[in-house]
Amino acid sequence: MSALVNYSSSEDSDDQQLSNSSQVKGNGDVKTTLPVPEDIQSLFKDIGSDRNVKNDPNSHGGRVRSFQHEEGNWATLVFAQYNTDDDFSRMQQELFLCLRPLEFQPMDDYHISFSRTVSIRHHWIQDICDSLAKDFTHLEGCCCEIDGVEVLTNDEKTRSFLTLSVSPADDLLHQYVSVVDTCFEQYKLQKYYTPPCFHVSVGWCLGDVTDSVTKKTKLKLKEILERTLQESSDLKYFYIDKLLMKTGNKQFVFQLDTASQVT
Repeated sequence: MSALVNYSSSEDSDDQQLSNSSQVKGNGDVKTTLPVPEDIQSLFKDIGSDRNVKNDPNSHGGRVRSFQHEEGNWATLVFAQYNTDDDFSRMQQELFLCLRPLEFQPMDDYHISFSRTVSIRHHWIQDICDSLAKDFTHLEGCCCEIDGVEVLTNDEKTRSFLTLSVSPADDLLHQYVSVVDTCFEQYKLQKYYTPPCFHVSVGWCLGDVTDSVTKKTKLKLKEILERTLQESSDLKYFYIDKLLMKTGNKQFVFQLDTASQVT
C-alpha cells in the first residue's frame, strides 16, 4: 500500500494521505519517522552476504564442505597465488588424460596453502589481518621450484587432488606457516599439517582414488611433468612476493620483503 491511511469519503477529500514514513498516534497527531541514513543501512552489509549458505553438493559438482556452515562464521585460508599459462593448461590436460578413467576437474584457482581452511568469526577478521600483516612484513619473499607430481586426498576422504610438489630454496615456507599457526593458535584454530606438504593442486575428483592410481600411471605423470618443465622454466621456478588471506567474500594481501630478491 502507498499509504498507511486511505480516505475514500468525498467529505474527507481535503485530508492528505500519510506516507510510509509517517505514523498516526492515538490522539490523532502525526509522528514522522526519519529515514535511516544509507551509511547505517550498509554498515553490516558484509555480514548479511554470508547468511543463508546451504550445503548443497548438487550446486558445486558434488563437493561437500569440510565443516558445516554457520551464520556469522567465515571460511578462511592463507595462501600464495600460483600463476598459470598456456603451457600449464596443456600439461594439465595431458595429466588428466593419463589418469583416465578417473574424472579429474580443473581447480577454481591455483595456489599454495599455508593454513588449513578454518572457520572464523566476523569480528576476528581485522585483528587476524593486523597480526599477520605485522609478522609477514619482516619475512622475505621466497624462490620455489616445482619438482614432483602426486595424488593426495583430503582429511575427510571426500575428494582427491592431483598436485604439483613445491620445494623452497630455503626455510621460508615453513616460516610462513609458523606465523599463521602462531596467530591462529590465539583463536584456538587448527594448525597446518605437520610436517607441511607444500603443493599446488592441479585438479580434483570425488572420493579417495589414491589407491586407484597405479605405479605405471605415476611414472607417466612424472614424465609429463618433467617434459613440460624442461620446456617452460616459468612453470618450474617462481617467486612468492606476497601472501593472501581469503575469508568469506573478502581477500587481504600481505606484502613480503622483496628487497633481497635475486634478479
